[in-house]
Amino acid sequence: MIIVPYNFSKQSLFALEEAYTLAKASKSAITLVYVIENNALFKKIDKKIIQQVIKGFDVELKEVINSQKEKSEGIKISTSIRKGRIFSEILKVTKELNAKWIVTGLNNRTKENEREYIGANTFRLLKTATVPVITVSGKSEHSFYKNILLPLDSSAETMQKVNGAIKIAKLFNSTIHVVSMQKGKRDVLDYKHQIQTNQVCEKINKAGLVCNTKSINDVENKKIIEKLVKYSNEKEINLVITMTEEEIAAKPFFVSSRTQNFMRKFEIPVMTQKPKVLGRISFR
Repeated sequence: MIIVPYNFSKQSLFALEEAYTLAKASKSAITLVYVIENNALFKKIDKKIIQQVIKGFDVELKEVINSQKEKSEGIKISTSIRKGRIFSEILKVTKELNAKWIVTGLNNRTKENEREYIGANTFRLLKTATVPVITVSGKSEHSFYKNILLPLDSSAETMQKVNGAIKIAKLFNSTIHVVSMQKGKRDVLDYKHQIQTNQVCEKINKAGLVCNTKSINDVENKKIIEKLVKYSNEKEINLVITMTEEEIAAKPFFVSSRTQNFMRKFEIPVMTQKPKVLGRISFR
């Protein structure tokens, strides 16, 4: 099951269309979820009127589904109208339906709103969701994930992304591009990163997938994201995989600046996972 939060915006339609890619490959159903925020004004409205409002939204959601029949052929799509806090209700329905992914749209990107590009509800989803969240910034230009970007650093938590990458890649027979991100001066870190990269590629190859490697170093740690974006454009990457916490110093319920920058800078979908905090990786 794939959950798609929907609010009738262009961005949420982009997310729905992106979900088709994953649904077809994984043979998953999709549930469109619209949440009516339970604010003080809404609580004063008569229950009969509320039921009429809910029915109206359900009709509109079904119209959206019908308008997408050609693109969504073969996919079972259902609707769910909820009342309450948006991100809380999305999490509840995800748990109730045992969904494997959440696919959500980001705010419309402009130069003026770059800081607010990741909306408050999406931000909360990223912090608290126990399943991977795929954020979508624009209209999908692909029908499958041919190339997946997997950035790694030296933490133990970063290795948890590998299984998620393999799971997605096996659905599409994707090539996984493992990029080792290095901070500071190049010394013993080169050796440690090489060991880590070799271990990751060995695991990917054992899963029957192709693994390409790349090392990106930035002494001042200011242009790593830009270098990743450039590399992804060169390799025609379709999906980036990251984590909610800063992988070098994970903090519970924290969406790292790096993860936020991934979403701001990449125009392709970004899949975010919430890791278990394990501490530093050992190369002994």
